[in-house]
Amino acid sequence: MTGSDETPTVAVTAPVRLSERAIPEVVLEAGYQQGLDIAETDLLPVSPVDSVPNARRKVRRADGLLLTGGEDVDPRRYGEDPDGARQVSFERDEVEFAAVEQAVEDGVPTFGVCRGMQLLNVALGGSLWQDLGHRDVEPDIDHHDRFSVDRPVHDIRVRDPELMDGVFASPLFSPNSSHHQGVREVADPLEPVCRAEDGLVEGLEFRPGDEGVPWIAGVQWHPERMIGEGSGTHRRLFRRFGSVVRGRPA
Repeated sequence: MTGSDETPTVAVTAPVRLSERAIPEVVLEAGYQQGLDIAETDLLPVSPVDSVPNARRKVRRADGLLLTGGEDVDPRRYGEDPDGARQVSFERDEVEFAAVEQAVEDGVPTFGVCRGMQLLNVALGGSLWQDLGHRDVEPDIDHHDRFSVDRPVHDIRVRDPELMDGVFASPLFSPNSSHHQGVREVADPLEPVCRAEDGLVEGLEFRPGDEGVPWIAGVQWHPERMIGEGSGTHRRLFRRFGSVVRGRPA
């Protein structure tokens, strides 16, 4: 943990991908770095290259944890056989579930993005839709728009969130959307703060009023891909996370 006159550090999860030459590389979208610059924090990568003990050590050192997007969470983590889950990384799950457990134990503020929010929900006892195509709901919203990564895709409705207070300028907001899984059963410690018009959970935070729990929140969309969006919502999300990280006692 940093001292009062040092820049706080955020542990950031990152996947491993094969390059064109089949070389394993730790990969992180530039938008996450931009978001953490807005948050006025430094970045400490946590990836499947880390052992579980090393991942835990990094989270203990850090002032915050950012869980990024990527592969599907292994459905066996919430007691289901694979039935719609596509890409699963056992190694990434191992490291990131351990990181969340350590963050909760140590009271480290945690922010989840897309997969990150889903992983938080599972780690705290919830479950997921393995594929949103299995839902029979109206209206029929395409949540997996891979070609509009930096543009609004559908509307969501926001209730007054406590942990993300001041982030949303109005109760109706339009984020991007590029996911085929989603939160099914909400973990008991969590509270939905945003929903799409088809009822799908788009934002979660620790239930208002809970005492003695760390700051934990997540969104289903990708704010790091819309940093420059006109409403300023995505910048405020990272600023809010940064303010909590910077305010954590040394």
